[in-house]
Amino acid sequence: MTAKTEGGNKWQPEKNEIEINFESFTDAKYGQVDPRTFNLGSTLVHELFHAVTGLKDTNNGVVTMAPGWTGPVEDFVNKIRAERGLPLRESYVATRTFTGKEKFRFNHVDQRHPERIFYVIRRQTGD
Repeated sequence: MTAKTEGGNKWQPEKNEIEINFESFTDAKYGQVDPRTFNLGSTLVHELFHAVTGLKDTNNGVVTMAPGWTGPVEDFVNKIRAERGLPLRESYVATRTFTGKEKFRFNHVDQRHPERIFYVIRRQTGD
């Protein structure tokens, strides 16, 4: 594992290494989403699952950019979130905002309306 302060969080299969940007959550705006849902720990679990299984965030070899698609790695992390009663990541792909940030979609934030989407917004970390 490599700790860094810029760029994204990712699994590097060619290096057999996980890169974690410890700064990537310092300015996150969680709104009504429980911060335990999407933090350094959940990101580490996500990237470790890549490394252990060799699975990539693809759908039949193609990264799916459609909202609502999570993929096998995020589905695994969502099982852990569900066991703890935390919101679920509704989509693997973050969308860009006009202010240079990225927003991540979560549902099951409001138990009365589990289908409603809430966002975690943070600065764009890039790769």
